[in-house]
Amino acid sequence: MEITKIYWREDALNNLKNILALYRRHGKKETKRIIEKVIKDIEVLRKRPYNGYIEASMLNQPQKIYSRFISVKKIKVLYYTENNTLYIVDFCDD
Repeated sequence: MEITKIYWREDALNNLKNILALYRRHGKKETKRIIEKVIKDIEVLRKRPYNGYIEASMLNQPQKIYSRFISVKKIKVLYYTENNTLYIVDFCDD
């Protein structure tokens, strides 16, 4: 399956902004590096969406919610796929 569309929930974007604000104290360079890794890892998800783990805390949802850690920090992205679309549900800082 090829993912051709990516939708970000507004809550996911807001949570990512909050996480980035916490890391901003480490400097703009570090924040920029995290943003680049998030973009890179979302692209990886687009190509291979089922490489994540099924999120046990969200088993009651109608969709199968997957999770994957972003490679730089302990930032977890929650997502699901439907047809040819990747839906970014949330970001968590673990």
